[in-house]
Amino acid sequence: MSRFSFGERQSLEKLATTGKHAAYKINHARILLKADINQSDGGWSDEALASALDISTSTIERVRQRFVEEGIDASLNHRQGRGRKQRRA
Repeated sequence: MSRFSFGERQSLEKLATTGKHAAYKINHARILLKADINQSDGGWSDEALASALDISTSTIERVRQRFVEEGIDASLNHRQGRGRKQRRA
């Protein structure tokens, strides 16, 4: 995975530790922080992340792929237009 700027890393760490955000957003921040290969011990594998965070490997793969293709903001948030459509009366 790509290197974060100092500000991005601080922002992710704050997001992951404050607990005042949606659970999925906190988990996505944790995934990005642990998967960062520029840590002193290198990045965690998808399997290690899945075990440690109790998140499926497919979710981890999706978050990592969205980070690479679309950037940090897109990887932290849900995509628009997903979910159930409202029924019209």
